[in-house]
Amino acid sequence: MPEKPDDYETLSDEGRLRADKLYDSALCHKYYEVLTAKRNPQHYAAITHNDTWKAPLIQPIKSIGGAWSSGEVFGLRSSLMNVQDHWPELESAEHCPISFTENEKKLHNEEIENRDYIERLMEEFQDAGILPADGIVDPDDYEIVQKTNYTQKKNFMSLAENEEQREWMDKIWPYQDFPEEA
Repeated sequence: MPEKPDDYETLSDEGRLRADKLYDSALCHKYYEVLTAKRNPQHYAAITHNDTWKAPLIQPIKSIGGAWSSGEVFGLRSSLMNVQDHWPELESAEHCPISFTENEKKLHNEEIENRDYIERLMEEFQDAGILPADGIVDPDDYEIVQKTNYTQKKNFMSLAENEEQREWMDKIWPYQDFPEEA
């Protein structure tokens, strides 16, 4: 069962209010879990035991909130592709309500490769001290970072196979150089 913090009595009024809200939230969650386990055991099993092949069916639910708030739909798309891939294992009489063409899957996998490349590149920049984790560059280092960015972006863009892909790669490059008034 949820508990209030050990130092609850010594907290400020604001701290106690926060602790009370957390406690109430945890209590409601526990109540929900108990009722779900009792009244809908299959649903409870699905939301608590995601280490099976059924996990792909839960993943879209977990990723949808962040997809809309951050504009990051990549994880949601990946999870929906997993649902489609595992749908036959459900032995459902219904056809999978979502589908992706082979071309869409191919483009998605290419995006994974490009994202991995960019993530590795960003980590290298940060590990080398060229770029801080928050992306803010010291004015004294700006020119060298700008040159390094240009060189790496040029290398990345050279991988494009056509103009459409080049435009897309240019768009996803993480370090865009904007004028100061932007």
